[in-house]
Amino acid sequence: PTVLSARGRDRLEIDLIALAAGEPGSRRTSRVVAVGEVKAGDQPRDVADLARLEAARDALVADGVPAADARLLLVARGGFTPRLTATANERPDLVLVDLPRLYADDPSAEP
Repeated sequence: PTVLSARGRDRLEIDLIALAAGEPGSRRTSRVVAVGEVKAGDQPRDVADLARLEAARDALVADGVPAADARLLLVARGGFTPRLTATANERPDLVLVDLPRLYADDPSAEP
């Protein structure tokens, strides 16, 4: 889906939105538990990608969608920069998924 930024000037594309299981409601009233972006390129993802995800979550909240506590998921074939990995280690709301983690026997393992 595409949302307008909280400032209303930029269009933000969201690759993944996960709604809370078992809660009644529509797409606009169901609690959003995760907002994510999926990148297939070889370039390691950095904090700029995180900033876009945060802006997308903020835009959903500004639009009245219950997403303030949504986790941010970044799935990337090319992995992540050390700076983004360090940021994720300090943020329980940020989940990084690279190919080794995606195909691991234990997907809960950190990248």
